Amino acid sequence: SKSLALLPAARDALAQIERGLVAPHDFDPAASTHTFSIALSDVGEIVFLPKLLQAFATHAPHANLRSVSLSHDEVGRGLEAGSIDLAVGYFPDLDGNNFFQQRLFTHRFVCLMRRGHPLEQARPFTAEQFLACGHAVVRAEGRSQEVLEKYLAKQRMQRRAVLETPHFMSLPFILSRTDLIATVPHAIGYAYAAEHAFIVPVEPPLPLPRFDLKQHWHRKFHNDPRTAWLRGVVASLFNDEQDEWPK
Repeated sequence: SKSLALLPAARDALAQIERGLVAPHDFDPAASTHTFSIALSDVGEIVFLPKLLQAFATHAPHANLRSVSLSHDEVGRGLEAGSIDLAVGYFPDLDGNNFFQQRLFTHRFVCLMRRGHPLEQARPFTAEQFLACGHAVVRAEGRSQEVLEKYLAKQRMQRRAVLETPHFMSLPFILSRTDLIATVPHAIGYAYAAEHAFIVPVEPPLPLPRFDLKQHWHRKFHNDPRTAWLRGVVASLFNDEQDEWPK
């Protein structure tokens, strides 16, 4: 019968609610104790988490944030399953029909080096100097570095990678004690320079590509009030008008 036919769907809906995959129709951030999960790279944590946590403290003081670092396949599966609410940053693989995306702002690259480095005062800082200098190169899961590597390969430019590392965190300490330079997303470059007086950001002497940072979510949760609220917070905090780093 028709009523019996509805039972499997009802059971599925109830199971989703019990697993926390479906938000109540009226979401009250001020009262919520939900833990929101966001897929971020380590660079993304520096860019997004401080302002997000400030917003949560004001508007959702009882809610929590969980940052997850996963492979891109795992991020897609997590968004579909509802175990991840949003992926925020540079996730070019999440562009299929099952995913929504919203552009936040445009990112670019900057060179980092120690204060007093011979190239800090170079006028001009040339492409030849850039390529001849020793580089600390980050080979990380974050796909933004692929943008840089593909550009250099396309231009048939080869730099001297004295150090390859999967981590951004160690860069300020390595650069401060060597003559290596590193090319990184500009938000992390300026964040490091603000926290470490011995590190300076320098504009690269090449027209390096820019890339858009976006937030991504699965279509199954497009109308979910809880994740819709989170998307609204992210969009209000991170956009071209709110971009706080030098252009």
